[in-house]
Amino acid sequence: ATSALAASFRAAAPFPHLSLAPLLDPAFLAALRTELLETCRADLKSNDLFYFYQTASLSADAGGKKKKKKGPRGVGKKRARYNGEEAAEASGAAGGKLLRRLQKTLYSEHFRKLISDITGQEKTLSDRVDISSLVFPKGGHLLCHDDRISTRRVAFIIYMVPDAGDFNPDDRGAWGEADGGHLALFGSKSSERMGGGGGGGGLEPMGVEKRILPEWNAMVLFNVGERSFHAVEEVLAEEKPRLSVSGWYHAEDAGEGVAGGEKISEEEEENELRGVDRSVGELGKFMPEEYLKDDMRAQIKDAFDAESSLELRNFLKPAIADKLRAELETLADAGVVSADDACPRGWEEVGPAIKRRYLRAAEGAYKGALRGVEALLTSVEFSEWLRGISSASKISGFRHAEIRWFRRGHGYTLMFDKTKTRAKSSSGADAAAAAADDDDDDSSIPPARTLCVNLCLATGEPEPLAEPADGAASPGADGARTWEGGQAGGTLHYTCAGEEEPLFSAEPVFNSLSVVLADEEVSSFVKYVSKAFAPGDRFDVAVEFEAEYEEEGEEEGEDEGSEEESSGGEEDNDE
Repeated sequence: ATSALAASFRAAAPFPHLSLAPLLDPAFLAALRTELLETCRADLKSNDLFYFYQTASLSADAGGKKKKKKGPRGVGKKRARYNGEEAAEASGAAGGKLLRRLQKTLYSEHFRKLISDITGQEKTLSDRVDISSLVFPKGGHLLCHDDRISTRRVAFIIYMVPDAGDFNPDDRGAWGEADGGHLALFGSKSSERMGGGGGGGGLEPMGVEKRILPEWNAMVLFNVGERSFHAVEEVLAEEKPRLSVSGWYHAEDAGEGVAGGEKISEEEEENELRGVDRSVGELGKFMPEEYLKDDMRAQIKDAFDAESSLELRNFLKPAIADKLRAELETLADAGVVSADDACPRGWEEVGPAIKRRYLRAAEGAYKGALRGVEALLTSVEFSEWLRGISSASKISGFRHAEIRWFRRGHGYTLMFDKTKTRAKSSSGADAAAAAADDDDDDSSIPPARTLCVNLCLATGEPEPLAEPADGAASPGADGARTWEGGQAGGTLHYTCAGEEEPLFSAEPVFNSLSVVLADEEVSSFVKYVSKAFAPGDRFDVAVEFEAEYEEEGEEEGEDEGSEEESSGGEEDNDE
């Protein structure tokens, strides 16, 4: 029997995996589910990569020695029960008696030997315990990743979702395709961007090749390696949580196990208005006169000087904004993500999914109204206006410009996204050269003194959500599907390494311009756009400008020992 399971595991595509069902005694699993939902504390985990609730990890050797484990990178933690009640500060919060019983079974010598034989490990997996339970509520998701950290060798998930048989708590029906939450397995290809190419090795994910629907009392196994790109698709079920117990089996050291399991540390996982000409003849065609008046520009400059960032609502004139809204609403309706994930005409997919997933207006193919907006934001007149309100001594022109489309249930970028997104350059380089720069330049973290400009054109008006069950509160104001509140995603965040809270965040507001002064320690991401909660898609035009700033000491003739320079001068702004 073990040899047959091993053969099925090896033959599975796009990388070896297997589903074992039924796995456990149904009565035990039902009791475990009750314990997890009603008595175990769970913490909200939410960042650029994921949104779910998790119990504290039971991470220890089988002998009982506790392993120290770092928290998820950049996560804003909110302690809460899944049902929204305040969590109790109780002992044993990591898990109850039944979860610990399951842990002992899964990490017993006999079961580890079985998993090692099925998955083709060179040596029996170690007794290191690494297990927790996860609850994905409506809107919950986990974007593309590969699980490669330290000594992980085999990943597992045990599902506790309602079925069509005896287990159907609360009469909410069996878990079906419409409920979402599939385990998505990605194909992969060799990539120079990921360290591969002719010599092999570096791989990047391509499209989803297999989707596994959660099934009651089923255990999914797969090897952790360079091909193990996977994701949890967004949960769409109303008041029916996607509950699972998941974890990893580890090798004794990072050099053991199946091919492709390279060592990756946890640290690596975790990553004066100077005479501006208003040029009303050009900018005045697009921008409201208020933003071009001297007194308003002075106010904008003061605000930017204080925070190194700003957001301007209603940036484009109403007539232009209305035209854009109508075009983009039509485009969004026509470009709803389908089962085959087809790319709308005039747009191209940007990946890999382990770093980013959105559409970019194809050079020469997309000729819509957003091209006019891009021309505005990359014009000499706009860069001069920007120089004035940002106090830059010089702006050398734009470095990158891109029209982006983040579709519901599809679009995001991650904060360890290291690849710049040049669409074209101000020096007139062609699209091919720009694409080559994409592959060769491995940092989305802007160099010192970069002005990041983003005009958001998010579509969709607030719309009613389905009536919640049992009088539960609906997300959004007055039970509406809305961009407000965070659950819909699409928010643009700027972050700095080591800081838990974003330095600057801009919610997806239609016709809203954000400007951020970033240095090499600042990175940005767009939060995954929820299919369940977002009222529309996020479109934006993103442009980066090279900016030069004079030190105050230089401008005022101070010597090198000035107080400003000794404290870092303008370099110490909160970017």
